[in-house]
Amino acid sequence: MGPWVQSFLEFREIFSDEASCARYLFDRRWPEGFVCTCGGTRCASLKSRAYTYECLDCRRQTSITAGTAMHGSHLLLTKWFSAAHLIATLGGTVSARQLQRRLRIAYQTASELKRKLQLTEIPVDSEPLRGRVEVAQTEITFKVYDRSFDRETPCKSVVVIALELPEDQPAQTEPPAARGFNRIRLGVVLNSFPASIEPFIRESVQPGAILLTEDLDSFLELDDRGYDVRDFGETRSRAQHLFSAFEDWLSAQDVPAFDQLDARLQGFVAETNWRVIFDKILQLALQQEPTTYWERVGRENPRKGAETVRRRPRRRKTATGMMREDGSGTLVELPPELMPDC
Repeated sequence: MGPWVQSFLEFREIFSDEASCARYLFDRRWPEGFVCTCGGTRCASLKSRAYTYECLDCRRQTSITAGTAMHGSHLLLTKWFSAAHLIATLGGTVSARQLQRRLRIAYQTASELKRKLQLTEIPVDSEPLRGRVEVAQTEITFKVYDRSFDRETPCKSVVVIALELPEDQPAQTEPPAARGFNRIRLGVVLNSFPASIEPFIRESVQPGAILLTEDLDSFLELDDRGYDVRDFGETRSRAQHLFSAFEDWLSAQDVPAFDQLDARLQGFVAETNWRVIFDKILQLALQQEPTTYWERVGRENPRKGAETVRRRPRRRKTATGMMREDGSGTLVELPPELMPDC
């Protein structure tokens, strides 16, 4: 089972319905609890409008998607989250056609969805690993394409992995997709000697981290370089499981040229670390202000500045179940023959 399939099954388990997606957005938008634009923190959840909260101080109603890239969208939150997952795992290679096919939506909707979620460059998980980090190295044999002789040749390389282990008791304030997540780093080194492995560890792991390994001889010298190297001491090595998954994933790809091997390694890392990229994509979407059609096409809205004319006041249901007039727009008197039947 490849990492994309595994990540998709994880994703479906975490975000199985609209309610789980809404909880994630609420935690990301208001990590310390609901805060209204007026500064009020007391709110009531409306039963008449999905995932909308009314401030008990100023009576302003705010949905979890209001003022974001998802503002005013009629798409289900599960569709937005599925699109963010595809972009996180496939990166810039995902197309609107792929989103259309996998999400079963119209092409225009898929194109707009991709544009809104790819607000800037695809975020990169560049922060070093910290805390408890399992490290291991192994020799992997795979086929590469030799351009000189125009044929496939077997190649052996030493691959080092660093795997961030979850804390025993993760903080419950974190969103569900961030709890207990293992980030990884992979790299090809010249050999298994400490002098070759140390640059990779320094680049990938934050100094002061605890390095857990079954191969103390290869990593013991790092103990004097700001790391706490310890024996793994557990029965099941997660690093070895990931090495096997990487070999299976590599065998399913096109045969790479030797200078493309590092790019393949980073592709596997991106698919495995999908939750970090996924979280950053949604954070960017929450921070992005909504855009109108006229802003997207670069033209002036011909109705901008004109007053909205309404036949009757707009009414809104409050948290107590009562109806109140919204008060927006300008009311006009209509002739009796044009008055609607009530």
